[in-house]
Amino acid sequence: PKPSRTKVTPLIEYQRNPVSVPTMERHVLSAAVYSTGGDGWDDPILWNAYSRRAKDLLPKFTPKDIQRIVRGFSQVKKRDVDLLEAISKRLLSEKRTFFAKCDAHNLFAYAASYASLAVYDPPLFETLARAAQRLGLGKFNTSTLTLFLNSFAKSGMPSPDLLKAVSEECRLHRGDGSSFTSRELSLLANALARLQY
Repeated sequence: PKPSRTKVTPLIEYQRNPVSVPTMERHVLSAAVYSTGGDGWDDPILWNAYSRRAKDLLPKFTPKDIQRIVRGFSQVKKRDVDLLEAISKRLLSEKRTFFAKCDAHNLFAYAASYASLAVYDPPLFETLARAAQRLGLGKFNTSTLTLFLNSFAKSGMPSPDLLKAVSEECRLHRGDGSSFTSRELSLLANALARLQY
């Protein structure tokens, strides 16, 4: 494993012990995956244990749990296709109820993680686009809005309705561009160009 960037506490030792993983509850597992990924701790045995436990607990996961799971895996570039496909299958099968509980950060995290891991999943991205529009793009801050759209561009997933909605949001509510950093404006312009808006 890579050296930890944080001080190893008893909690971290517990979170990173593969023997502990099979008994973890959903909120404990999701927090462990997110923390371990954020710290860059790349231990194949541990990540395999996380994956197996995540599949077991998948029906119980909340939007925040799934956000933490996919972000954790993406931060250490663990392209666990079986797990990601299982997560996508659950999200799509429960989309009418599940996405009603999601906030902008959840939606952004799902899109960004799948894009980062190069998981090509058009039905999921189409559903994320619709969920973002139902939630209202005003609920996204400039950073999450920019990176959300950029995830679609990175994955080569054009969504004409989402592009139109982002364009309208920027024109009507963020018209002078002052709420965007120069990097965000560059990413937004890039994403729009790549998606041929």
